[in-house]
Amino acid sequence: MRLKRDPTGFVQKEGYDLSDERVKKIVGAIISSQLEDGGWRPFWADKSDPVYTVLTLKLLAFMDMLKVEDLRARVLSIYGK
Repeated sequence: MRLKRDPTGFVQKEGYDLSDERVKKIVGAIISSQLEDGGWRPFWADKSDPVYTVLTLKLLAFMDMLKVEDLRARVLSIYGK
């Protein structure tokens, strides 16, 4: 699933400073915790976790980083109607 836009651009637009270590840490965590299967995981786990994946997708949709319609279409294409 591709994000609609780069999270760093969103963060800057919202007035956060990417040179702030706290902001770097959050953006880095979102990016680095996504696994090859497309899911997300808590930093202490080796495998993606459905709960963390759903929470991350909800957050990204709320932040308008991905379109809910695209996500729905992707899920239906994998799991059917």
